[in-house]
Amino acid sequence: GTFDVSIMAVEDGIFEVLATHGDMALGGDDWDRKIIEMLADEIFDAHRFDVTTQPVTLGRLKEAAELAKIALSTTDETVIRLPYLGQSAAGEPIHVERTFTRAELNTLTAELTDAVFQRYWRSGSLKYKDFRPLTTSGSAVLQTCHDINLNRRVVHKALHHDLTTDPIATARFVREARVTANINHPGTAAVYEIGRNRDGDIYFTMKHIRGVDLRHVFTNLTTGDADTRRDFPLQHRLNLLTEAARTLRYAHRSGVVHRDVKPANILAGVFGEATLLDFGLAQLLGPDVLPDADGLPPGEDQRGGDAAVSLQLTNAGGRIGTPLYMSPEQARGAPTDTRTDVYGWGTVLYEALTLKPLVFGDELEDVLAQVLDQPAPVPSAVADSTLAEPITPALDAVCLRCLAKDPNDRFADFGELLAALGQARSRRRIDPDR
Repeated sequence: GTFDVSIMAVEDGIFEVLATHGDMALGGDDWDRKIIEMLADEIFDAHRFDVTTQPVTLGRLKEAAELAKIALSTTDETVIRLPYLGQSAAGEPIHVERTFTRAELNTLTAELTDAVFQRYWRSGSLKYKDFRPLTTSGSAVLQTCHDINLNRRVVHKALHHDLTTDPIATARFVREARVTANINHPGTAAVYEIGRNRDGDIYFTMKHIRGVDLRHVFTNLTTGDADTRRDFPLQHRLNLLTEAARTLRYAHRSGVVHRDVKPANILAGVFGEATLLDFGLAQLLGPDVLPDADGLPPGEDQRGGDAAVSLQLTNAGGRIGTPLYMSPEQARGAPTDTRTDVYGWGTVLYEALTLKPLVFGDELEDVLAQVLDQPAPVPSAVADSTLAEPITPALDAVCLRCLAKDPNDRFADFGELLAALGQARSRRRIDPDR
């Protein structure tokens, strides 16, 4: 479909304003975010279509919001018209047209910050309403909802109801909430609270970050989606992975190993940020890291056992990773450490470079055999030839070192990895015809 953003009632000087001021928030620091949220809500209400799961659609809303924000710095009213955004599940064309006024956004800002806080307020799970499905993992259900006390949307994560009596699943869930809450880094999602609803089911809430995970990005790139290829060139993919590596470096210095690094757990935000998600399988490296955080039986979390697993989802109880992205030591059920995350990050780098998974298959035995015995191909030799994005030998070397079968042959930590990655990215292949 075509993309047409019409900005109406704007003086011709808008492009001069855009060139002069760039991304400055001329009409208010949060106006572009509010516009995106309002457009996304309107599309969901009209079509039951969640744009936060579609990188191309979300990118169009971001572009429209930025233009509208700039327009409102020079006029009192502007109209955003997006005539075609794809099709809904029912096959209906998705479109949106909305007028925004400076007064409306000023009023919204005032309402958000100056509304009276009632003497008899709602606490705990009672303060959340307007639940909307987001995604489902192997052990939990994620929804967005509205926090009526702070007048904002948050992500609500709850254990599957049939796991609420499972002590290991509950312990892992509590660990995830506490670990994430204690990794105070821009590359993680802030946790707001943990509690139980009226049925006694445990939940926690966290910051709602609008964006798309790298699994969807890689899928769209593989299918040749032109807009995704425009918005996620190799250098931007490497930027996102660099940010994820910095977050992992901080987590390791805080005594936490993620153990489930994969494309689905790295979120590309609408403002170019990368967020590392899902610390549900996190390993704590010492007794002083969140002591008594979860109540897991001693030793249970070190190896993870050999329970039945799914190839795609991370299930509760006995799992220490997703088979398609797990390290050889995880596949063997051996002890893990920070170098396990180096390998996991390397599998994502490999896919970012080649647009092909390192490991594939439908049978668990075949997948584990590849993880344990099959050497990683040189990325530049197997990369998607339609991308026309040359991979330097230096990037090949960084990727292959991350994917070494023996942890001793990998980068010792993410500090060393980031230094090597920075050097590799500074070496650009020279076109001999130039």
